[in-house]
Amino acid sequence: MRCAIAPDGTFRLDDVSEGDWQLTVTLYAFPEGRYEQTGTLEHKFTIAAIPGGVSDEPMDLGTLEVKKPAEEDPYMVVTIERTDVLEQ
Repeated sequence: MRCAIAPDGTFRLDDVSEGDWQLTVTLYAFPEGRYEQTGTLEHKFTIAAIPGGVSDEPMDLGTLEVKKPAEEDPYMVVTIERTDVLEQ
C-alpha cells in the first residue's frame, strides 16, 4: 500500500485493517539523471481491533524523521506492509 505525501511531509493512509504493520519511508534524490536512495526509516505499529470494525478517528503515529542531505530535494515513497506477510 502506498500513499501520496503532502508538501509539508505529512501523509494519510485510509482503511488500514487491524493487525501488525511496518511503515517504510524511503527518500530518493535524482542526481545526474538517476534515482539514488538517500535515506530510509522503518516503523512498526499495531492497529487494534475496532468495535464495529470501522472508525472515523485517525491513528497518529507521531513525528517520524528521516534524515536527508540538506542540499537535495528528495522524492519520497511511503509504503506499509503487514508484518505477518513480511515474516513469511
